Amino acid sequence: MIRTIGCILLLSLSAAQAQETLHPMYQHSGLPVPRFVSLKSDEINVRVGPGKEYPISWVYHKRNYPVKIVEEFGLWRRIEDHQGDGGWVYHSLLSGKRTGLIVGKENAPVFATATEGSRVVAGAEPGVVVDVEECTLTRCAITAGTVKGWLDRKHLWGTQASSPES
Repeated sequence: MIRTIGCILLLSLSAAQAQETLHPMYQHSGLPVPRFVSLKSDEINVRVGPGKEYPISWVYHKRNYPVKIVEEFGLWRRIEDHQGDGGWVYHSLLSGKRTGLIVGKENAPVFATATEGSRVVAGAEPGVVVDVEECTLTRCAITAGTVKGWLDRKHLWGTQASSPES
C-alpha cells in the first residue's frame, strides 16, 4: 500500500513538472537578466503585473526606445527605463535591436573613432535615441540619422558598462 501511494505521488510530481515546462507561464527566454532591449512599436502598454488582467499604468509612444529587462515571468518581461520607471510588457512587444539614449545635461561629443584623442564629428543631444552598433570598454559606435561615430559610454544609457559587447 505504501509503495502504491509513493508511485502515485511520484507520477503526480512528474506530470506537474512536465506541465510547468510546457505552460507559457513557466517558460523563460534563457537570456541573461538584466539585459537591454528596445521597444518594438510606437505604442506599448506597460502593466502593473505580468498579464492582461492587470491594469495599464502607462503607455510608451516611442519605437526603438531602450529599456532594461529586470525580470521575466513566463512570456512577460518587467522593464525599467533610464529613470527607473518600470512595469510589465508582453515579450513580443520588445526587440533585440540595440539602441541607447543620450543622457546628461549638455550635448555629448561624438568622435570619429574609438581611440582617445579622436576628432569630434558631431554633438549628440540629451534625450536622443541612437542605434548602437558595437562597444569597447569606454565607447560605443552609434548611428543617429546620417551621423555615425563613437560616443563615450558615460553619455549613453542602454548598454552594460562592464561588457564591451553590450
